Amino acid sequence: MPDIWTITGLVITTLSFVYGIYQGIKNSQLKKLVHSQTWDLHARANNATGAVQNAYKLYKEKHNDNIDPAVLEILAKSSAFSQDVFLDTIRHIYLSDPFDYEKVNKWEELGKFEASHKDSFKVIASIKPQPESWFIHFKKFLLFQ
Repeated sequence: MPDIWTITGLVITTLSFVYGIYQGIKNSQLKKLVHSQTWDLHARANNATGAVQNAYKLYKEKHNDNIDPAVLEILAKSSAFSQDVFLDTIRHIYLSDPFDYEKVNKWEELGKFEASHKDSFKVIASIKPQPESWFIHFKKFLLFQ
C-alpha cells in the first residue's frame, strides 16, 4: 500500500514540476509579446499625435480668415487627448521594461524613438519605483529570476 502512495506522490510531483516549467515558458513568451506590443502602440500613438497636430496646423493655415472656434476647439482637444495617450504608452513601456536615464540615452542612440521624445522618456524614468515587498523577493527566489 505505501508503494502506491509513493508512486502517486512522485507522479503528481513530476507533473507539477513539468507544468511549472511550461507555465514559466508561457509567462516569458507573454512578457515578450507585451513588450513588443507596447512599442508598437507607442509608434501608433506617435503617428496619431502627429496627424492631429498637422490637421490643427493645416486648418489654421487654410482657414486663417474664417476660423471656426468649434472646429479649432475639437482639434485642440484631440491633440491634447492624443498627447495623453502618447505619454501613457511611455508609462506602459516603463511597466514592461523599467528604464533609467542611461537606458533612455542608449535607446536614443539606437533610434528606438525620436530625439524630441527624449524628455518624455526622462520624465517617466525619474519616477522612483516602490520598494519590492518580501513576497516579491520570495517569488523571484522561487522562480529563479
